[in-house]
Amino acid sequence: MIIVDGDIPPIEGAAYPVRPALHAFIRNLAGADGSLPVWSKWFDGDGHRASLVGIDILKSDRSAFAQFENGLPKMHISWFDETIDLARWDHVPAGFIQTSRLYDHATVEARRRGWPVIDWAGTHLDPTLRPAETANAIAAIARTLGAIR
Repeated sequence: MIIVDGDIPPIEGAAYPVRPALHAFIRNLAGADGSLPVWSKWFDGDGHRASLVGIDILKSDRSAFAQFENGLPKMHISWFDETIDLARWDHVPAGFIQTSRLYDHATVEARRRGWPVIDWAGTHLDPTLRPAETANAIAAIARTLGAIR
């Protein structure tokens, strides 16, 4: 398993879709009916977070941004209340690719677990903005995981 700029789930037990701090942040974005704005709008008015995510870079190409934004799903806050009950999975070879500082905590956890890690100072949207580099990083981690077996 290779996680790209995301949270690392617990080894077993209840796993939430997002960390509690992010959950609190998006709960404040929900309308009275619980509907959320599309993901790209979550960072409006927060230039620092928008730059960590890469929204500011993607917005510089109006056509690409429109295509990206049109593909985003409409979500309800209740989706973030759901949990998945994970069976123990720490026997599965895993690696981590950090593309943004948003996931410093996950990089620390991946290293604590002894996973191979690739870390670059980019944005959360680097898989969209830098697809070749992202693919190369995934391939490098996959090769490392294959060597572990």
